[in-house]
Amino acid sequence: MTSSTPSVRAGYIAVLAEYLAELKIDLATALDAPEISILQKARANDRIPITQYALIMDQVAKHLDDAALPLHLATRVLPRHLGILGSTLLHCANLGETALLLQRYERLVDDINDTHFTLAEGKASVEWISRIPNPHPFFAQMSLGVWVTFARRMTGRPDLTADVDFSFEPPANLAPYQKHFGGQVRFRQKQTRLLFPIEHLSLPLQLQEPQAHSVLLQQLQQQYEAQIGEAEIILQIKQLIQSHLSQGRATLEILAQALNITPRTLQNRLATGGIRFRDLLDDERFRLAESYLANEDISLAEVAFLLGYSEQSTFQHAFKRRYGTTPGEFRRIHGR
Repeated sequence: MTSSTPSVRAGYIAVLAEYLAELKIDLATALDAPEISILQKARANDRIPITQYALIMDQVAKHLDDAALPLHLATRVLPRHLGILGSTLLHCANLGETALLLQRYERLVDDINDTHFTLAEGKASVEWISRIPNPHPFFAQMSLGVWVTFARRMTGRPDLTADVDFSFEPPANLAPYQKHFGGQVRFRQKQTRLLFPIEHLSLPLQLQEPQAHSVLLQQLQQQYEAQIGEAEIILQIKQLIQSHLSQGRATLEILAQALNITPRTLQNRLATGGIRFRDLLDDERFRLAESYLANEDISLAEVAFLLGYSEQSTFQHAFKRRYGTTPGEFRRIHGR
């Protein structure tokens, strides 16, 4: 599923699933039921909201007692996990070209950060700039870890090292960080970035192929433009869902009318991104349900009304099918 809220490509979820299978970990022991469902249902081109991704990563990291889980996953990320961006990176001429591609097309992998590539004082810097407040440390570790992994693989140079700066507090065990990056690892820094010799930018890639790269680059740009346009209409639809739910009027026909397009056109535009209107409606409805239930000043009957349910019992059944627990039980755990 694609969303206008910050999200990551489901390829990152696939890497985690493959890693757990490699370790022969029973999903039921590592994850709660809703997160298992996400892991099992995610398709290659889906987008996973970062809140769900962070929750999944956090549960697995705690189960494995592994604060450096993102680094262990980063070594297992392959081009196929990044979709067309991964394929395009493979056929670049050198590392400098891959850095420029990452800077431009990072959002095809996730909406969590932007990438800024600079040169200064004999060093190249690839900076990780968060697009969200207070990002979980997992996100930066995963991105920077993947960049280093890809640089080594694509050049055939496993000896390449990089210095790395993180803004978060140092973990108890620094060994996985030192092993993965190979250079100086610093924490509590103002910037989150990789630093490496400028000379590395001219290192050729083993699979460089100008013709294939040109074709893939065109496809990459088309996908990028489609995703940005798709995000805008999804944001509009979600805003309309919010404003129409309590009136019981959040239907395909009414929302299409509000957008001044036909219901069929709206369905087709959503289908282009692999989205069904019913799924989008349900996702937004339950996202709002979580928010309302966290506020104990709103009664369960009021929550049901705000979400467009004519009966509280209907809301209760729908919520339990989704979460495996009742709204009341959810509130007792998550209320404030």
